[in-house]
Amino acid sequence: MEQTQGEMPYTSYSFNPNSIITADNLKGKLLGLEEKILELAKEINSENKSVQKNGNTKDEVQDYLKKTSKDVAEKLSGELDNVQEEMNNHFTNQKSENARLQKEIAGLKEEKKQLQDLLMALQRRITDLEAQAGIITTIPNHTV
Repeated sequence: MEQTQGEMPYTSYSFNPNSIITADNLKGKLLGLEEKILELAKEINSENKSVQKNGNTKDEVQDYLKKTSKDVAEKLSGELDNVQEEMNNHFTNQKSENARLQKEIAGLKEEKKQLQDLLMALQRRITDLEAQAGIITTIPNHTV
């Protein structure tokens, strides 16, 4: 008969009226079965210890991964907070710079207007002085 892995070997017995079953023969078979049971019990205990060890290792790995992922998440969160704060500072500085430049532009526009008004006044004065001196010149938008 074929025996597959994990199956216990067995022998088929046929009844033979001439064979004599003795106590010694039964004791031997019982001892053999007890030895086989002890071997299987040892193997089961060994497998149980291996499973328990693997379970402990699995738990240790899971704990390590949880701790590591928590550390990474905290570190990334801290870095994100720093980047946000830095960006807020840059935006605030940019707003201040924009406001300063807008003020400066407004001041320059006012100064330009004042200089244009002064230039026009000076051109009129020159025209008036030339007219008094007898020199006639034509100034765009202003004739004497």
